[in-house]
Amino acid sequence: MSAAVRMAESLHDRYMKADAARRAHDETCTTCSPDARCEVGKRLQESFERLQDAYLHQQKRG
Repeated sequence: MSAAVRMAESLHDRYMKADAARRAHDETCTTCSPDARCEVGKRLQESFERLQDAYLHQQKRG
């Protein structure tokens, strides 16, 4: 397996974990809404978005 494939898997795994963390937080946080997020919710959303952007950019370079 090439280094690029291993890196893609790692990035994908991190992207999926960030999504799961964001969704889990959304299910339990009484402050977050689609229009406003608490500090933790903001951090989780930003992390998810950065990883999603990086993964999609990597896929396009493919």
